[in-house]
Amino acid sequence: MSLILRAAADDAELLIYDVIGENWWGDGLTAKKFDADLKALKNPKRIDVRINSIGGDVFDGVAIYNTLARHPARKTVYVDGLAASAASVIAMSGDEIRVGEGTFVMIHNAWGMAVGDSIEMRRTADLLDSVSGQLAEIYSRRTGRSAGDVRRMMDAETWMDPDTAVAEGFADRMSADVVKAAASADLSRFRNVPTALKRRQTNGGQRLAALKAKIAAAARR
Repeated sequence: MSLILRAAADDAELLIYDVIGENWWGDGLTAKKFDADLKALKNPKRIDVRINSIGGDVFDGVAIYNTLARHPARKTVYVDGLAASAASVIAMSGDEIRVGEGTFVMIHNAWGMAVGDSIEMRRTADLLDSVSGQLAEIYSRRTGRSAGDVRRMMDAETWMDPDTAVAEGFADRMSADVVKAAASADLSRFRNVPTALKRRQTNGGQRLAALKAKIAAAARR
């Protein structure tokens, strides 16, 4: 779900710290929920959107992107931790995109699953190519890079640290104004996760496990 941190007459702040779309357990941020949250605001002139998300459902991500892009307020997107996959698409809705120290932006081709014969497999592959092409157009319009260049970056599953994100046009500038993000997302599905991010995930997971053990021990007393 998204979280409304601030909803004033002139400005608002939204937190996207979840998977995009609904997962097997009913968690996650759907486009429908985000649209409702956005409509609940008081027609602000400025909206800050903070992102720390592994991504998820591409169509929910595109719908959230379009919902934000249509809003007349000036949008500033802050990448607080990770803006990967569908979450990186949402980030492109910002009039300004700021990336904090130690953050990453990741883009890749659309994924999907298919069950059936070779005709169904080819149909699915064609659909995924079409979706990836549409995503490339969104990235291209925001970054100023050609769609061909973007597709090559998507083919390679490209992870961008702050300096690279700014240099490649996926962010406008670095910013110290970020929320410290917890490292708890499962990145095992991706093939090119940077070593620094893997190490951070391991350390974050160890800290989280230690905290859970401490809470459980306290509960037994």
